[in-house]
Amino acid sequence: MGTLREVVAELRTAGAQEYVDRNPFSVLVDQGDPAPDDGWDDDATNVVSAATITRALDELRRGALPLPPSRQLAPDSAVFVLRKRPGGSFPDQIGVGRSRGCDVVLPFASVSKYHASFSQDADGAWSVMDAGSTNGTFFGSERLATREPAVILDGAIVQFGYRAFQFFTAQGLVEWAAFLRV
Repeated sequence: MGTLREVVAELRTAGAQEYVDRNPFSVLVDQGDPAPDDGWDDDATNVVSAATITRALDELRRGALPLPPSRQLAPDSAVFVLRKRPGGSFPDQIGVGRSRGCDVVLPFASVSKYHASFSQDADGAWSVMDAGSTNGTFFGSERLATREPAVILDGAIVQFGYRAFQFFTAQGLVEWAAFLRV
């Protein structure tokens, strides 16, 4: 979809209802880069130790953020659209991972080739499910059990391996963007 700056500009130009009509998809807003030059191999799943993940979660529980708030809301943060690609596997799920075969490609080293999936029930509620990834899927401060869906709400943080994203429905993104200064 582009960057947060581009999405907010389109939203402000089109107006809320027209934007949602043209872009009815939920999105993931990237919460920033891991440490620069991490030395990882982008062609393989890189293992993040449980100690590293536990330390990061402990910092979150204490109120410390892994990245400064200004970076988390950076105008150039990538926005990934949760949309089924034509011919994609598992018609009732939107697969996310590092592989080009996923519906949503997340090109980050700690993300598995097929990391997790999103689904929406008949009432419009969304859920996220870990697909047996190497580095885990975290929702809040909890690691999700493999193949056990968890309901996800607007504004929730979901983490795939070391990479965190904020989840929004189209309407939730519109409401959230009203508070942004990008």
